[in-house]
Amino acid sequence: MMAPAFSGRFVCATFGVILCGQVLAFAQEPLFTRVDQLMDAGRVGPTAALATDAEFFRRLSLDLVGTVPTAAETRAFLQDATPNKRALAVDKFIADRRFALYWAELFDVMLMERRPDKHIPHAEWLKYLQTSFQQNKPWNQLAREILSADGTDPALRPAAKFFLDRDAEPNLMTRDTGRIFFGVDFQCAQCHDHPLVEHYAQSDYYGLMAFVNRTVLFQFEEEDKDKKKKTTMLLGEKAEGLSEYKSVFTGDASHTRPRLPGGAELDEPHFRFGDEYTVAPADKVRPVPKYSRRAKLAELATNGQNAAFNRNIANRIWGMLFGRGLVYPVDMHHPHNPATNPEVLDLITQQLVDSQFNIRTLVRELALTQTYQRSFDLPADPAAQLAAANEKLTGIEPPLTAIAATVDAAKTVQTAAYEEAKAVQKSIEAQEKAYRDAVQAVVAAQKPVSDARAALGKTQQAVTAKQTVITTLTEASTKAAEAVKAVPNDAELTQAATIYTNKLTAVNTELAALQKTATDQTAAVDTAQQKFTAAVDASEAAFTQSTEAAKPWEAAKQKWLALRSQTLAAEISKQNLAMRQKAWKQYADFGQKRQQAQQSEQAVPAVQTELAAAEQTIAPQMAEVAAKVTALAEAQKLLVSATQALDAAKVDFTAKQTVAQTVTDAAAKTEAALALIPNDAELTVALTTLKTRQTTTTGTMKTAEAVVATKTTEVQGATSQVTAAQQQQQVAEAELTNRKKNVETKAAALAQAQATLVAAQANLQSSYNELAEAWASQAAIRSVKPLSPEQLAWSLMEACGIVDSYRNTSDAEVEKTVPKASVEADPAKKAERDFQVALLAREKLRGVTNQFIALYAAAGGQPQDVFFATADQALFVANGGTVIGWGTNLANRLNAMTDVNALGDELYHCVFSRPATPMEVAQLETYLAGRPNDRPVALKEIVWALLASAEFRFNH
Repeated sequence: MMAPAFSGRFVCATFGVILCGQVLAFAQEPLFTRVDQLMDAGRVGPTAALATDAEFFRRLSLDLVGTVPTAAETRAFLQDATPNKRALAVDKFIADRRFALYWAELFDVMLMERRPDKHIPHAEWLKYLQTSFQQNKPWNQLAREILSADGTDPALRPAAKFFLDRDAEPNLMTRDTGRIFFGVDFQCAQCHDHPLVEHYAQSDYYGLMAFVNRTVLFQFEEEDKDKKKKTTMLLGEKAEGLSEYKSVFTGDASHTRPRLPGGAELDEPHFRFGDEYTVAPADKVRPVPKYSRRAKLAELATNGQNAAFNRNIANRIWGMLFGRGLVYPVDMHHPHNPATNPEVLDLITQQLVDSQFNIRTLVRELALTQTYQRSFDLPADPAAQLAAANEKLTGIEPPLTAIAATVDAAKTVQTAAYEEAKAVQKSIEAQEKAYRDAVQAVVAAQKPVSDARAALGKTQQAVTAKQTVITTLTEASTKAAEAVKAVPNDAELTQAATIYTNKLTAVNTELAALQKTATDQTAAVDTAQQKFTAAVDASEAAFTQSTEAAKPWEAAKQKWLALRSQTLAAEISKQNLAMRQKAWKQYADFGQKRQQAQQSEQAVPAVQTELAAAEQTIAPQMAEVAAKVTALAEAQKLLVSATQALDAAKVDFTAKQTVAQTVTDAAAKTEAALALIPNDAELTVALTTLKTRQTTTTGTMKTAEAVVATKTTEVQGATSQVTAAQQQQQVAEAELTNRKKNVETKAAALAQAQATLVAAQANLQSSYNELAEAWASQAAIRSVKPLSPEQLAWSLMEACGIVDSYRNTSDAEVEKTVPKASVEADPAKKAERDFQVALLAREKLRGVTNQFIALYAAAGGQPQDVFFATADQALFVANGGTVIGWGTNLANRLNAMTDVNALGDELYHCVFSRPATPMEVAQLETYLAGRPNDRPVALKEIVWALLASAEFRFNH
């Protein structure tokens, strides 16, 4: 059945009603709830649990009033069972008299970055900020005063410090205005487009500079009540001055009218030459133009319509509370450095604007968020994110590829528009040059007018002087004539009257000459003025022609700016998606690294088992080698014995052979003799005896020969045994060598496996650190930040019980002029009195905090959010008499407490704003028990060990 034709539209309409209802419900939620909802929706990954009450209360006190809470305040909060006690604590600190004082110092550091005083004393500037925060002055009003102040209004003179103490140097004013008020650091775009941030163009830098490059220092001199000369530095402003630039990379040159970051060039009023000033510049005259570019900057930046100005302060306030901005660094807003949660930044920015830039309201709402109240402990294992990472990455890739193509296409169109604008600008160079030449002609024509008027003025002064002389001489001549008339015969009087008459005649002659000169000079002024007027008319005509000719260029620039805005919007969308891709890649990478670490961890035991098995084969083989060595030794022993026996047998055989031969020879010779002497009885007997003996010795010899043969056989057998034993030993030793090599191989494999494991664990830790950094940037965990110099000073004094005495002294001083009883019934007056007490106490301790600033703060004019440690800091804490005295004060107070549990509880409440744990109390008790004879010294050591710890020195 075909669906009704209206069904799709009905569904869409229904969905729209539902969606509108959701949006309306969302808009009606408190801001802190909406922030948490958007943070949860935009976050990739788990979140830390909420901070404990102690952590939250200490954090809140440091962030809102700049110091740790007192032990009594902490106990009261921790013991409070009220369900909404955190919200009540936020409201309490927001209303605290110290809030305005501390946040004035925060904004002092933000705006002036601890620059040394030049023209406005820091005390006056700080008082201006303190009063502004005490009055809850809207940020846009405060910024407007700072950006527009010129130092002439005594009430707003301190506000001029921002520009005055930067000596009105155009580049410094441009950079710091961009960084501090708009969140963009254009410094590297001064000589060319920014080399690292493609969205910071040189035209952006000079568009912002055009607002301030006409501002100048003016030294105003006056006499004080004691008639002493007093010099005051003011700001003046010229009505002329182009903002021109040329890239040192490309050679492209251009100029621009004032342009706010993210905005278009302003259409400005044009004044005829000579009519630009309310107060024209002159010697010792401060120039005041009819149209002030700097006043326009103050107006347009703060009217609630400039997104960069609005986002910057919202992001900075977030950073002041959370330790880092949603955009970080806070002065690098651009698409490649997007907010970690753009929706939240948009939301808090709009709410800040809607609240008329009420800083207290935004601070309160942010402090109420669960996001602000997160613990700094890392969240649980992100198992769900690890499981979903690859799927999420696969889903992100297509839209990211598509939007990247859109960005590339937009950049191509934008580049073409830029080239088109360059071409159009080149086509109007003649008209622009004609106008500039006409202006130069006006300037040239103005000098003869000035010179002629100066000459005429000098002559007119001379005429006036002569007329004064003539008047005096006329009066004197008249009196002289009356005297002569009264005493006609007085020669001296007559001579005097004649002198006066002659002198009067001469001076009248001189006056006539001067008047003639004045008439001629008046004509010269008229002539010069006519030429000047003609030059001005010509310049006005050239301006009209140039303006008309520039219309296509203006249109081309507007086109380029519009296309650039579109490119930026597409780039922002791309980078937001890329940011999510990066987040999921971090999880995928972490999962991969963890798997590699697990595999490496599992591989080590297997290799260890193999190594152990290989090592176990060594001992038996070594025993086998030893047995073979023994067998060889035994064989060699037998061989030696057999050889010796053979040698003995051979000796015996040789001896017996010699005897036998001798007997045989003797018998032969006897036979020969007997042949010669036949029948000789003696020879016959001797022969018979020798024959008998021959038989015996021959037998003995043969027996000995047989023994030699036997022994030779035995030696041969022993030799074979030795050879066999040697071969068996060699085989055994070769096997032992192989087994040892196998052990070495297994040991090397184990070392490699362990090295692989170490590397895998290091990679895993690095990946985890990146995740932790991502969690911190997404405010999933609390960022740990070092205490500022002011926070450190006040927290040390508060922890050691130093501040109370100064508060009491200040209260007593204020009591003399504003008794408590006189304001008790008027909440506003009571609040004002409390503020004056807090202000006075703060001023009394200003010298102390300045010592900490000198040691712990970065150099003046540099960003102040960098943590560093120096030897001077350590020496100051270890040897500084003031600081040591504070610790001694706390230690002496604790020494009066005999109960260790109470002592530990008080110590940890004072220093860490939390109770001591049982283990900490036990350690304290053990330490003190070991130092019974110098308990006060031991307590001082404990106090300073805790005050020097990271738990105290950081806001977490």
